[in-house]
Amino acid sequence: MASRAPRRARSTPRAGSRCRCAADARVPVDRAGFESALALREAIFRAARAVLRGERPGAPDLRLINLLAAAPPVKPRLLGAGRQTRHGDLDSVLATIARSAIELLGGDDHTRLRGCVGAECSRMFVDRSRAGSRRWCGMDGCGSRAKAAAYRRRKRAATTA
Repeated sequence: MASRAPRRARSTPRAGSRCRCAADARVPVDRAGFESALALREAIFRAARAVLRGERPGAPDLRLINLLAAAPPVKPRLLGAGRQTRHGDLDSVLATIARSAIELLGGDDHTRLRGCVGAECSRMFVDRSRAGSRRWCGMDGCGSRAKAAAYRRRKRAATTA
């Protein structure tokens, strides 16, 4: 897999921004909190890339992930059958995300971690396909573009032959 510069969404906070993360908790985020979230995101990305290459993640990344995971996680609240919400501050959201990264990168699923083969994509995913041969982060973007390009190449080759 070629080394690509990661493309990331939102590198700067908006005034009065709120963070809604995978942890499903909405919390206010100031500049320092935003920087902490970015640092965690980048540490997880580098650690996952290392695991993907069969290498040990860097010590500074492991330290940061483990440090943030030590805080109490978000608290789930049952709202009714099939309905829940989670509450906490930014530290608890980051702790929940860091714990998820630890479970993924330190658990059995680390062997199913893959990098998208899309030309401009730096996303990673857990390949849960039966054959373990998934190539793209998703069919709605990278997979669809790759299949459309292959179709156009076949059509061009058929008309020039």
